[in-house]
Amino acid sequence: MKRIFLVAITALMFITSLSACTKSADKESATESAKPKSESKSSAKENKKEKDDVKEENKKAEDNKKTKAPDYSFTEMLAVDNDECIIKITGIEEDPIWKHRFNVYLENKTSDKDLTFTVVSGSIDGIEFIPTLYSTVPAGKQTNGSVCFIDSELDEAEEDYAFSDIELTFLVTEAENYFADSVAKETVHIYPYGKDKAVKYERKPKTSDQVILDNEYAKVVAIGGRKSDIDGYDINLFVVNKYDDDIIFAADKLSVDGFAMSAYSSGTILKGNCRFVKLGLLGEDLKNNKIDKIENIDLHLNIMSSDFMEKTYYDDMASFKLQ
Repeated sequence: MKRIFLVAITALMFITSLSACTKSADKESATESAKPKSESKSSAKENKKEKDDVKEENKKAEDNKKTKAPDYSFTEMLAVDNDECIIKITGIEEDPIWKHRFNVYLENKTSDKDLTFTVVSGSIDGIEFIPTLYSTVPAGKQTNGSVCFIDSELDEAEEDYAFSDIELTFLVTEAENYFADSVAKETVHIYPYGKDKAVKYERKPKTSDQVILDNEYAKVVAIGGRKSDIDGYDINLFVVNKYDDDIIFAADKLSVDGFAMSAYSSGTILKGNCRFVKLGLLGEDLKNNKIDKIENIDLHLNIMSSDFMEKTYYDDMASFKLQ
């Protein structure tokens, strides 16, 4: 009986000891677990502070970039001055929408006819853009206006031109007489950083490029495509004028996997210049033809002289597959 009692007491002591050890171990484990959490919170705070500091520095750099005046060496220049009109380029400004704006002074010297001032062509470092200027000035009056470039056909990934050589061709005509000879037509160059800093744009080839035409007159490269910002899909081409004269480039009769699309583009490319061409596929056309993936493209290319002789340098179909 006594032996049984001792065994019972021993067993009870063992269980109590084991329980105490377990609680102690759990307490130590809990303490150890709590320690990394505290350190983790501290580390997270430090990381967050570092990220916030980086964001603040980036924001300051971006703000400085926006507010810092460009280092232009441009001074007012006289573009046209004859018996009937004056055109002056008075300054260059940054523009939140068009990137750059060229301020102009327009004067009608005549006493009996209104004049319309336009810019019929323009380029930046040899890249053709669409310039915006259309201003009718009454006889004996003057006005201030601005020239901007529409670059909707230039893909964001290609916007690495230097903005070093801007070419503008001004045209002045009688506002009410469409058959009269032009009052003035003049091409001028603007060098924002000085003529010695002027460079010609050269696009760097990419592995996804597909040359669909390359002859003595022009080089046409399919440089890709992407969903349109509005609706549909845009196919992008890069066209270089290789001829010793101005050319007219046109692309039409486009189809995707055999389904006809209404995309079309046409424009003049001056000697030695290039142009980014965007062919827009309408979302409605793609939906009606149940086209989910833009892949096999066929289109008609036409290259001709820019004068009224209408010499055709190329007139044929081209095919490629978007990558």
